[in-house]
Amino acid sequence: VEGFQPNDLNVSIRHGRLIVRGKHVIQAQTQLSQRLTTSSIIDHDEDTEPDFVKKEFRRTFVIPTNADVRKAHALYYPQQ
Repeated sequence: VEGFQPNDLNVSIRHGRLIVRGKHVIQAQTQLSQRLTTSSIIDHDEDTEPDFVKKEFRRTFVIPTNADVRKAHALYYPQQ
């Protein structure tokens, strides 16, 4: 899960499936924005909101029926 930190990840077990989700949002530094033209039609002032990059994923794995999910745990290993 390159580019994600432990607090960006959620691991759960539901209905015989292991579900791994990740969500990471990076907001740009706030900067003053000005409208392109006075006649521009802008909905919800989106031109004044800060830029951002959002990465999100979800992976689902079927757990074998002979696995004991009560013993399951998740560990995060940062890249070396």
